[in-house]
Amino acid sequence: MNIEKTITIKEILLDKYDLFKKEMWHRVPKEMRKHIDDTVIKALSCGDISKGFREYMCIKCGFSHKIGFMCEGKFCNKCGRLYALKSAEKQYEKMLKVAHRHVIFTIPDELRNYFYSDRELIKKLQDGLNEVIRYYYSKGKNKYEVGIIAVVHTFGKDIKWNPHVHALITEGGVNKNNNWWTSIGHIPFEYLRKSWQKVVLDIMKNHRQDEDNKCIDISMPVLEFIGKIIQKIHKKGFKTVRRYGLYSRRSSKISQQIIHLYRFMRQRNIDELLKSKKENTINKNWKQRMIEFFGENP
Repeated sequence: MNIEKTITIKEILLDKYDLFKKEMWHRVPKEMRKHIDDTVIKALSCGDISKGFREYMCIKCGFSHKIGFMCEGKFCNKCGRLYALKSAEKQYEKMLKVAHRHVIFTIPDELRNYFYSDRELIKKLQDGLNEVIRYYYSKGKNKYEVGIIAVVHTFGKDIKWNPHVHALITEGGVNKNNNWWTSIGHIPFEYLRKSWQKVVLDIMKNHRQDEDNKCIDISMPVLEFIGKIIQKIHKKGFKTVRRYGLYSRRSSKISQQIIHLYRFMRQRNIDELLKSKKENTINKNWKQRMIEFFGENP
C-alpha cells in the first residue's frame, strides 16, 4: 500500500527557498525583497531551540523538556493561525451587537498584477470601498453613519494572486440628524457594482498618471509554489483590517454608547408593554377595584 508522506510548507521552504531566490528572485518587487526575506527566515526559525527556548522540568523526577521560542509572525503556519484567531476575537469584541451584511469586492483578472507591483494600491481599495458605502447613506434626506470593517485578502483558494476586500457592514446606522440608531436596508446590488467599478477605474487611472469550504488540489512546480505563497506577505506595517464610520477610532466609543442606550430603551419599552398587557389581563375582584379607584381597603 502506498502511503504519501505529508510535506509541510516549512519543509518545502527549507529545501527550496535558496533555489527560489537564485532563480526567481527577479520576479519579486525590489522594495519587497528584504521584508519578504526577513519574514521567511523568521518563520523558518520558529521553534528552533538554537535561537532560544523555554525549559520545563519536573521537580520530582528531574525530566526536562525544551520548547523553542515561537516567531509570532503572520506568515508562519503555526503562529499565523494563532494570530488570525486572536485577531478575529479582537474584532468580534469591538463589533456592535447589531445585524451585519457581508459583501465581497473583487477586481478583474486583467488588473490584478498592477496591485502586485504596487502594494500601496491595495489600501486604496479599502478606502474606495468606504467611500462607496458612505456616499450611499449620506445622499438622502436622512444621513446615516454606518460601521464598516474592511479586510484585505490577496489570494484565492487556488493560491493565485487575487486581491479583494471582504466588508462587514452594519445593517443600520446612526442618524446624523438626531444621533439615534436606525435600522436601514441593504444597498442595491446595481449601485454597488457601478460604484465599485468607478472606484477601481479611478485607482488605475491615477496610478497610470503618477466555493466556500471545498478543498482544491493543485499541482505546480515547487519554485512556482514558493512564489505564490510569499505573495501573501504584505509590506511591513500594512494593515489588512481597516475600520471606517462607526468602527473608526474616532466614533467607536460613541457608537457603542448609542447602541447600548438604543437596546436598553427598546427592551424597556417591550418590558413595559408586556407588563401593561399582563396588568390589563388580570381578573380583579371587587376589593382590588375599590382599592384601585378610592385608595382604601373596604
